[in-house]
Amino acid sequence: MSETFMINHKKVPLKSLQYNSKANQLEVMRNWFYEHYEDLVNAYPYNSREGGYAYIYGGPYDADEEHQANFGGFVKDDYIKDLVGELQADCFELSGNSNNTD
Repeated sequence: MSETFMINHKKVPLKSLQYNSKANQLEVMRNWFYEHYEDLVNAYPYNSREGGYAYIYGGPYDADEEHQANFGGFVKDDYIKDLVGELQADCFELSGNSNNTD
């Protein structure tokens, strides 16, 4: 992953993210998360016969696994755990973002 992120109007490469404040790191990860994933309840059809949502944009995804795969080794594990706990309180079942169909 060779992504860069905007922090205070400056491009910051992933490998340099660790040198930013915890608040900035959490904001970057939160923004990244919502660009790539969304809660099924808000945008996906529910199939009552099958008893679940239709993952039409991929999934289900686990917020912890996705953050570890993309930010592990660049952001402290405790920061990832903090954010994942917050995100899972808002939405537990995740699918790909319907606005991000690349």
